[in-house]
Amino acid sequence: MKKLVRRDVARLICLGFLAMAVLHPASRETQAASEPGKAGKRTATVYVIDTSSSMQWIISDIKRTLRKTVKESGAGDSFTILLAGDRVTTLACYTSLEDSKKETLVTLLDSIKADSLYSDLGAAVNEATGHLYKYCNDGVADLYRLILVTDGIDHPSPDTLRTYTMEQAMTQFDKFAPGKQWFLRYIALKGRIDPDLLSLMNKYNGSFFDVEEISRISGVSEREMLEGLIENSEDWQPLDAAIIDKTDEITVKESVQPDVWWTVPKGGPLKLLGGDQVKTGRKSRVVINVGRGGRIGLDTNSAIALERLQTLSHTKLNVVKIRLEKGTVWTTLDTSTGGLLSYEVVTPLAAVCAKGTSFAVAYNGLTRRQVTTVFEGTVDTRPLDKRPAFAPFASSRGMQTGLAPNSSPLSLGPIPGRVRTEWEKWEKVLKEGIPLSRVNFESVVVTPLVERLMIGPMKNGEKYVAECALQFSAEYFGEAHIIPQAIIELPGAVEIETEIVDAPDNPLRKSLRVKLQCPARLKHTRSEDYLGRVRLSCSDPTVEFSNEYVELQVINPHTFLYWLKRVLASVARHPFAVAVVVVAVGSSPVLYLGRRKLRKWEAYARNYLRDKIVKTKLVHLIRARPIGHMIPRGISGVRDGKILNLAKISRYQEAVILGVGSDSKNDICLSHESVKPFHCSIWAGRKRNPTRVYIESSSDEPIVINGETVKGTRQIKDKDMIGIGAYTFEFMDPQCRRQVRAHMNDGGTHEGILEYWDLGQSVFYMNSFSGAREEFLTLRFVEVCYVEFYRDESNRKLGLLPSYAKGIRSRQGRMAAIMLENGRTIEGIVHRNYRREDSSGVILLTPDDREEMEYAYIPSTSVRTVTVKE
Repeated sequence: MKKLVRRDVARLICLGFLAMAVLHPASRETQAASEPGKAGKRTATVYVIDTSSSMQWIISDIKRTLRKTVKESGAGDSFTILLAGDRVTTLACYTSLEDSKKETLVTLLDSIKADSLYSDLGAAVNEATGHLYKYCNDGVADLYRLILVTDGIDHPSPDTLRTYTMEQAMTQFDKFAPGKQWFLRYIALKGRIDPDLLSLMNKYNGSFFDVEEISRISGVSEREMLEGLIENSEDWQPLDAAIIDKTDEITVKESVQPDVWWTVPKGGPLKLLGGDQVKTGRKSRVVINVGRGGRIGLDTNSAIALERLQTLSHTKLNVVKIRLEKGTVWTTLDTSTGGLLSYEVVTPLAAVCAKGTSFAVAYNGLTRRQVTTVFEGTVDTRPLDKRPAFAPFASSRGMQTGLAPNSSPLSLGPIPGRVRTEWEKWEKVLKEGIPLSRVNFESVVVTPLVERLMIGPMKNGEKYVAECALQFSAEYFGEAHIIPQAIIELPGAVEIETEIVDAPDNPLRKSLRVKLQCPARLKHTRSEDYLGRVRLSCSDPTVEFSNEYVELQVINPHTFLYWLKRVLASVARHPFAVAVVVVAVGSSPVLYLGRRKLRKWEAYARNYLRDKIVKTKLVHLIRARPIGHMIPRGISGVRDGKILNLAKISRYQEAVILGVGSDSKNDICLSHESVKPFHCSIWAGRKRNPTRVYIESSSDEPIVINGETVKGTRQIKDKDMIGIGAYTFEFMDPQCRRQVRAHMNDGGTHEGILEYWDLGQSVFYMNSFSGAREEFLTLRFVEVCYVEFYRDESNRKLGLLPSYAKGIRSRQGRMAAIMLENGRTIEGIVHRNYRREDSSGVILLTPDDREEMEYAYIPSTSVRTVTVKE
């Protein structure tokens, strides 16, 4: 049965060969026909058809193909058919093909039979060359071809006496040489290829079959085509492979010495053969060239066996099979440089088949896990378990595939950033040919050799330069640069610059240079030195810093006495200033006598200014940023699995509107194909409702909130479930735990969010809510009867509740009843007492039946009596 299937496949393939030879002229012939002076489209073709008995299985298909070719030929084409059997027979010879001649030629084709015992191909080629030469002398065409169709070799009858060779038959005319004035095509059906004729093809630029093109025309895979055509194992030759680059020591076991491992010496390329094994160590890597189109990179702690390295000599087709015992193998394949038939990386779990692609296969021998990563093209993972449940699995570009014992391949999603960064290094080696020694596979640690830079002193019009040496742990070959940034506050018009310069004759050393430029007239407002730091950063993840900051000190030579002297000298030069000083000195006794009233005014101004500063800081600065936490639910790790703190991200990114998307330029980057480059944005209501958080989707990408698809803007509240692409987050609003209800002595009530609690100043600040309106309030304890609030669950160390008061714990944990000045009584468990300077109070844990509030703070000014219950 297998032989019958193979015969059918070969029969289909030979039709593809013949169709390509007849209907698709070779590129060299097309170029020759399009040269200046040869722009015509007339073609003179001589067909030599083998009519031996072995051609019976295909002769009918050949005749059908020739009939189609005759009907599609032009009227100016020349057509000759020679039959190579026991003797050479001319079936037809026409210098032109009118419609009447085409009908006659089609009729003659039906008379072709494959019944000869021998095939005299040499005599047929000799006569065919003569026909072509005659056509050329007559000038009947612009392109001349000889097409030889056979399934065997040149085998004339024993009675034939030949006085010339095949090459002499082809080159019998001096000025009519093959490959120049005419072109030869050899269509070998099956695998019995004439080596003499094949060598002549290579010598005179003849055309043998093109497996890839035939496979595309016939619809048969290249592997099946070779199985159907190439039956002689002697046609396979060893494929060239060699170690072209390595780092540190690697060991090799040759197939001829299967029990000996030896270390590869330094020097040029080392040739490898099929059956050889290569192993790398803890710090070693190796690059192996396979043929002309394959290159393999073997990572650290890896081992491979080159099980099969073969090439089909007359087709230049390569078959490569590599067994990965452990570690990682990186591969790039380029079919443009040669014909690659089969490339496989085999592990104990599966075979990874690829062609014309870039991919990596990693296998862990301890856990028995395999991961296939595809960077370009596609690969097929075929589990070695042949059960139907474990079918081949195709992986496309940008995806990872995982495999475990007794399981089918599983898609692991997009390539992680760490793996992609590692591939960028190997890509330079495998594709660009950069040596392994000039690629930073390990991290380069940069260490500043000076902890603090001192520069100055600052003087009018002076320039200063200070340097700090930077030591590299290894030579850095990347393209990213170290960027220094000075962070320091200096007087106006003082300029400071930072740069990184190379150290001469030392690739492991660079210098951080700081330049200070003082203006011609320098104005100082302080007497002490200016302190700051220089931040070091690099966009390359392989560069690390032992210390990202270098302290910077700018020396200020001006003391307080010097500054006072300059002020007095300036005042002395202006009479008006002198008058102001005299008035100030004369009014000092009057001010001293009225110091009590001044202190009251000072206290009022200080409190007013403090309230303004606190409100500005809390409302306009802090509350301008969105506050809340995005907790990932049902996904494998977002930012290393951490909760997204919106306020922290807003401060770090210096943005009040946070962009969300897959683009790395967004403030919140979600790397997944389901997330668009700019998916949505998050911000706080900065004008009317500074405590509310809003989310807005882009114009064409909706978001999902609590199962509802939302387009446009929507406020998000505590415990809302938000879907962004394939990600799901739960929004936690810590402000819900900052709600308070303040009961005033005048009977009024304020509800809102506590902003700032200052027991030392006997005051606290809150945002009061009244419908959609918010109001920032400053409440003093003398005006407050008591305050109810939640426990601060976001951070108990920095929460709303004050610290314990030393020495006042007599009532802690006991049931107490507190009567207020207004006659109301509150009962509950005393959580803690508090006393600071002239402010004191009791924090009472109220029973569970007091609605949703859990705690009550009662200032001492509101307490009439305290009754402790046993």
